Amino acid sequence: MDLSPKLPGSKKISFIFTQNQPDARLFETPLRPFMHMTGLTGLSVKDHLIAYDLDAGVKPTVTEKKEFMEKAYRIGNELLR
Repeated sequence: MDLSPKLPGSKKISFIFTQNQPDARLFETPLRPFMHMTGLTGLSVKDHLIAYDLDAGVKPTVTEKKEFMEKAYRIGNELLR
């Protein structure tokens, strides 16, 4: 069975995950293998962000959380380089 990547060249990707849970580590365990498996397709996983504690209507939105917005900007900017 040929498991070599089928995508042309090495495309860079990053992930931004959002969650309502206040503990950023809660879903880290399943997300790491997901990112690893995505990398096996030939895509180059550069970075990720887990934006946590985002309960719409009850807590501040992600756009009000400066640290998430700054990291999301850096992640996107790195993909353009």
